[in-house]
Amino acid sequence: MGVAFYDNRDPLADPDTADVDRVYCLDWDRFGPAEWATLDRIYRQLPGWVEYRGVPFWFGTDEHDIPHLCASVEPTGLQVSGVLPATDWEAWEGRFGAAIAELPGRELK
Repeated sequence: MGVAFYDNRDPLADPDTADVDRVYCLDWDRFGPAEWATLDRIYRQLPGWVEYRGVPFWFGTDEHDIPHLCASVEPTGLQVSGVLPATDWEAWEGRFGAAIAELPGRELK
C-alpha cells in the first residue's frame, strides 16, 4: 500500500504543465535515522535531481522559473510543490510514490 496524499490544487488541470502542490502524509513521529536516510537516498535517485538548497530541488532551483520542483517537511507531511512539464511530473511522481511506499505514513483525516 502506498502513502496517502492530497492535492491542494489539481496538478494536471493543464494537460501540458503540472502546477504541483501535493502533501504526502508521511508520519514524522515514526521516522528515525534509517527512515530519514532512506528518504534522502530516494530524493537523490529521482528524475531531475539538482541539489539541496535548504530543501531538496529537482529540475531547477529558481522557484520563479519553470521547471522546478521542491519538497519541504511540514507538520501535515511532505509538501511537494513546483511547476514543470506534465510528463516530467508524471514520471517523477510515479517513481516517488513507489519508492516511499514502505516509509511510515498516516491516514488522511
